[in-house]
Amino acid sequence: MDVNYTIIILTGYVLYFAGNILRIKLNLNVNFKVMLWLVLALHLFSLVARAYRLRFFPMLTVADTLVLLGFFLMLFHSVSRNKLLGQLPVIVSIVFICISVVLYHIGGDTLPIKAFQSWLLPVHVGITISGYTFLTLGFINSIIYLYRKARDGSNLEVQALELSSFKLIVAGYAQFSIGALVLGSIWARIAWGRFWGWDPKETFSLITFLIYSLYVVLKFIKRKEETIGLAVLAVFCYLVLMFTYLGVPFILSGLHSYL
Repeated sequence: MDVNYTIIILTGYVLYFAGNILRIKLNLNVNFKVMLWLVLALHLFSLVARAYRLRFFPMLTVADTLVLLGFFLMLFHSVSRNKLLGQLPVIVSIVFICISVVLYHIGGDTLPIKAFQSWLLPVHVGITISGYTFLTLGFINSIIYLYRKARDGSNLEVQALELSSFKLIVAGYAQFSIGALVLGSIWARIAWGRFWGWDPKETFSLITFLIYSLYVVLKFIKRKEETIGLAVLAVFCYLVLMFTYLGVPFILSGLHSYL
């Protein structure tokens, strides 16, 4: 990871966030969209520059994928018309990028090793991280839904929030299933000679898939009902996902134990 670029990008997103908060608090007639697009352009350039330096896609470590996840979240924020999400995707993106900088300083830079030299790796990781993006947005939406439900009770806007959460989670669930489990297994066969080995990351990915499957099935059963319990389950699912993503590689020893 090119940490200097990342720190500049992180600073840009923090300034964008602070500017929007001031605009709302002081009722200023200022649009920070141009600033956001400039930082996004720099973010994209940093990803391309790292890919050029490595002669490979910048998806080698958890730190790399956090930078990519932050980019996807900010890109969604820049084009989304969902005002209910507000600045929350920006906050989450900033948190993820901060973690990536910390991990870089802990683990240093990483160059491609033999197991990574497969065309399938960027497809496997890219689709998985895209899935994480939608699951993160579904999590944020579920938190907003639970807050609004407790504050306002049931109304059309609150019901729309719950449905929006479900749609985002289903989109992320589908991509996670394909990217992490299906393509991940094929890549494991290419890189390590077997489709499945019960590596801790593989095992917890399967657990994550099963828990999200439970959410999706229950929501289809109760599709005409607005259910607080399912929103709570969605939040729990995301916590399991984050443990699988950020906890397992550092807590449990396995083939995915790298920064």
